[in-house]
Amino acid sequence: MKETILSELERFKNKGNRHTGITEEDFEILVQFFQNYFGGKEGHLIRESYLENEIDKIFKEPDEFTYNLILGIKSYPRDKAVMTIRIIRYLEYLEIRYDVSFKKYEFENFKINNQSERLLMILKYLHSGDKKRPEIADAFGISERTLSEDLSLLLEGFEFLGTEIRIPKLERGTNNYRSHVHPIFLGLNSAEIFAMVVGLKLAGKHTVFEESFNRIASMIYKQLSPHARNMIDATKYVDVSSYEEPLKFLNSLEAHERQDIRFSYFLKDKTVCDVTYKVYGENRKLTGILNLLEHEEGYILDKVKLFDGSITTELDINDIVQIERSDREEYFKNFI
Repeated sequence: MKETILSELERFKNKGNRHTGITEEDFEILVQFFQNYFGGKEGHLIRESYLENEIDKIFKEPDEFTYNLILGIKSYPRDKAVMTIRIIRYLEYLEIRYDVSFKKYEFENFKINNQSERLLMILKYLHSGDKKRPEIADAFGISERTLSEDLSLLLEGFEFLGTEIRIPKLERGTNNYRSHVHPIFLGLNSAEIFAMVVGLKLAGKHTVFEESFNRIASMIYKQLSPHARNMIDATKYVDVSSYEEPLKFLNSLEAHERQDIRFSYFLKDKTVCDVTYKVYGENRKLTGILNLLEHEEGYILDKVKLFDGSITTELDINDIVQIERSDREEYFKNFI
């Protein structure tokens, strides 16, 4: 007799260990989920007798199985985060038992059970491109009312781990939301914290990445515990504590208006830019695209090259006075 989705749920329940199996209550809730919500609001025909389907059938089209689970979570009226965790555990059990694979990362947005975490996930989601309100609400399985509260916070700015974060205001005539912020969380031990903060400061010195590395190292340092800060300060390899700039995300306009030269901003997008540099004490200007300067063993990080469409010019970073976007007036006109 072949196993079914229901019989595998029962087997999972009967493993007898809360770390490797599920409780009787979880079993009943999962059964009800498959009977009432699998496939979403329009999935009543799919749900009919679905628990009796042979388990081998879902392995033939695992993406469809995952898709219908997600539709079910979106339509689930109670705690979506807890239900999502139950479903992921069941999928992990099936993966081990049958040596199959499901796209469990597609459930990440539904594991969220507090607003702060959801705000960070929305920032990541918006980082992938412009999104409209219905798209965002659907991606996170939340109501328009909940989304309105979240978007208001993101537009006004909120603080997380001492860093102020906000998304750009809507451009005139559009209803698209976007984010230039991509939050990253790292669970690091003491040695890794030391390597990250001190290593960034030392590795960036006298290179095109010096300003960016210094800012990143200082942002990490300001989020550390007193113990971790003292550990770094005691080495005296670098000075991080004197960095006084407030922790806040810089949008493109704010970055562009800074007095220091942010090479990484122009290197990442291959943006056409105007470069002012000194030659024998006199300022000169070139327009083109900046790139790192290669050599046979890698890259020379204290120089850049600028290509104007026909000629490549090598420039020492210490000779560069200013870099600006060539299209700055048009590009920044909608920034508020």
